[in-house]
Amino acid sequence: MNSCRIELQDCTFSDAEIAATAEKGRLLTMEVEVTTVCNFRCPYCYVSGDIPCHTMPYALFEEILAQARKLGARRIVLLGGEPMLHPRIADMVAAIHAGGMIPELFTNGVRLTEELLRRFYDCGAFLVLKYNAMTPEGQNRMGGVPDADVTIQKAFLALTHVYREKKTEGLPPPAFGLSTIISRANYGDIEEIWRLARRHGFLPCVERMNPVSHAVANGAWLNVTQAETHAMFELLARIDREEFGLSWSVQPPLVGRRCLRNLYSCTVSPDGSVKPCVGIPLVVGNVMATPLADILRESKVIRDLRHYRETMHGPCRNCPRFSGCYGCRGSAYQLTGDYLASDPLCWNNQKE
Repeated sequence: MNSCRIELQDCTFSDAEIAATAEKGRLLTMEVEVTTVCNFRCPYCYVSGDIPCHTMPYALFEEILAQARKLGARRIVLLGGEPMLHPRIADMVAAIHAGGMIPELFTNGVRLTEELLRRFYDCGAFLVLKYNAMTPEGQNRMGGVPDADVTIQKAFLALTHVYREKKTEGLPPPAFGLSTIISRANYGDIEEIWRLARRHGFLPCVERMNPVSHAVANGAWLNVTQAETHAMFELLARIDREEFGLSWSVQPPLVGRRCLRNLYSCTVSPDGSVKPCVGIPLVVGNVMATPLADILRESKVIRDLRHYRETMHGPCRNCPRFSGCYGCRGSAYQLTGDYLASDPLCWNNQKE
């Protein structure tokens, strides 16, 4: 999966909470890549299709969950690969809930049934479905397999049915979202996907493509310019204002939201290795050898990112939004090799 995984409920964390978490080396969220196995081959995915297949042992998951909770984590984001392919994914969601935290799950919809959705609902889970095109051909191309659309549409129907069911029962509706990556292949569909999500009561999660090497290699049929990305952000902001009565600030890398998770989160891979986030594949430790608290406290990379206002360099430092925005650290690292460089894909930083 690409990392839309970014904070779906960022507004639940105050600036004071974020600052305190960064300063004390604690967590508000944690991303867990429960498996690298995936039934899709999305051309934009940050996970290369030729990496070894690993699935996190459930005992390791329980251990890192306990450590995250002690560090203050309030949300646990389950990623892949495709997390629904983990044999104990339902147990993982239930364990997060039992620990007093909110489960979040990003999926292409495989093996997702109404029964499972009801179980996730009972656990207060936030579930986000990959949805990159309005046509079967487009979904298949963006999913990288011939039957991607079949999987996605089956899951979408399950989501809409359970959403209506809970509302009919007088219960709060489930927290569902649609995840979309901005690319040339689906650029013309994005505004309709946005409307589709809004009309169903789902959260639209639209973001720029992570410029990992195999995604960039796809070149012309995926990549869009900074100007085109900016135009899409502005279009979606206008749709929200004029059609849905919603107003938000236009800034990259996420549409309508901000990403500050390098201040209060980390990513743990199936083998226990810890990275700052999915966009920065620098291993800073392994929970099987070192407690997570020690890794977060002792890693120079983590410290640099949590104190970005002092450590970052380049034009971002002169941006009026700099106090609450650092662009995308993953884009900076992937394109420059420097996780503290200014975001090369931000339209404020590059003249085209």
